[in-house]
Amino acid sequence: MTYWLIKLVSAASAQGAAGSPPPLPSDPTPGSGAGLLRIGALIDKVVSIIEAIQATLMGVVGIIMVIMLVFGGLQYITGQPDAGKKTITAAIIGGVIAALAFAIINTVISLIQ
Repeated sequence: MTYWLIKLVSAASAQGAAGSPPPLPSDPTPGSGAGLLRIGALIDKVVSIIEAIQATLMGVVGIIMVIMLVFGGLQYITGQPDAGKKTITAAIIGGVIAALAFAIINTVISLIQ
């Protein structure tokens, strides 16, 4: 901040009393592509948010899958083999779908960056 104030004062004194004020340092030069840097930073923030949500959801899905596998195993052991098989199959299919979603999201993120 101090550096920019010193630079602004020195530019104003070099310019004299007449004339237009110097451009602010945050103003991008038209056609310089500086606006793309802002978009890139926004994309990086969005990607990091998506990755955090993805990691959280994968943990939740993993916990639910383990619970469903244990529940299906208990059903199978306690005399309900058909219901247990269906529960175990559904848990495995859900895990495969979650893994495919994880792979698709990671592929899209790698293409964006």
